[in-house]
Amino acid sequence: MLNIAIVEDEQKFRDILKQYMERYAAESGEQINTAFFDDGMTFLEQYRGEYDIIFMDILMPHMNGMEAAHRLRSIDGDVLLVFITSMAQYAIKGYDVNASAFLVKPMGYKQLALVLDRLRKLIVRRGVTSVTVHQREGTRVLNLRDIAYVEVFNHSLVFHTADAAHEANGSLSEYESDNRFASFVKVSKSHLVNCAYITEIGDDFVTVAGDKLPLTRRRKKECLEKIAKVIGGGLT
Repeated sequence: MLNIAIVEDEQKFRDILKQYMERYAAESGEQINTAFFDDGMTFLEQYRGEYDIIFMDILMPHMNGMEAAHRLRSIDGDVLLVFITSMAQYAIKGYDVNASAFLVKPMGYKQLALVLDRLRKLIVRRGVTSVTVHQREGTRVLNLRDIAYVEVFNHSLVFHTADAAHEANGSLSEYESDNRFASFVKVSKSHLVNCAYITEIGDDFVTVAGDKLPLTRRRKKECLEKIAKVIGGGLT
């Protein structure tokens, strides 16, 4: 299934893209959920990291697509972004926000289908699953493969990645029960750990991305079993 957002202020082109998406779904067998937004500001206010691909018009009222794309990249650096516009000279600026493709209006169905074919393959190759975390300053999207562990600290959650620690709201139990965290294991009441980052297991500790974390006795067996499954390919 593909979740696609189309940010386009002209009804004419929204209708065309809707028809193209329905045709592509019928021809490819891919299930597609499509959401439409009139402008970049509304899209960003409602963005929760739920889309695989975003089609963004550049010339829109209130906030143009290029500005919206820059703001999008501040919270989600990996979502696939396709610009659509009638002004081809904007294409070079797409590199600034890591755009995956550029469609010039009026585009034909074949153009769109070729882009979707390529991006679907990229999504499969990436195998990336993301999670949206809610912070005081707004929403941030993190890739699960980048998260070494999640820690309860001062009544908040801290998502530890290789280069940063992201404090967020929520409870550890909601992530522990989330299927996306199948390759994580709870080593103590305050730590949910990505098995891929575990480098050492002691009697009462685990080393994760260089950090020594407590390992409770009753969780040690589960920890060892989960690591074996992950390494053996039983979980991804």
